[in-house]
Amino acid sequence: MNQGIHHDVILGKTQYLGSRNCFGSRLAAAMFSSNDASKTSEAARRLRRRSNSLLLVLVIGFLFFGAAAGALYYALQPEVLRIAVGPPGSNDHKVVQAMADAFASESRTIRLSPIATEGAIARQSG
Repeated sequence: MNQGIHHDVILGKTQYLGSRNCFGSRLAAAMFSSNDASKTSEAARRLRRRSNSLLLVLVIGFLFFGAAAGALYYALQPEVLRIAVGPPGSNDHKVVQAMADAFASESRTIRLSPIATEGAIARQSG
């Protein structure tokens, strides 16, 4: 092994120094690393700031998407139409029930809800 050459690795740089200049190389390495430490911490700070900014944009995007999905869900809910029909088991009741089943399977915007009454003319209380 060569005794006159020392390998000092400073942030990816290799320096070849004579054996009589070891103290100077260590002092230079200490000064160089302390100067680069502030640059490194500044770079790390910028990286954290960029990461936080991207995280903030992502959170805002999720909130916007959630609000839009909620608004669409509320706006696109089907209308429910209540139909009074009676008496239960009559032909009228069967027809309205068949219509309600057809609307439930084919229509996305309208639903029928048959309400069984005692007769064709039933008074609504209240």
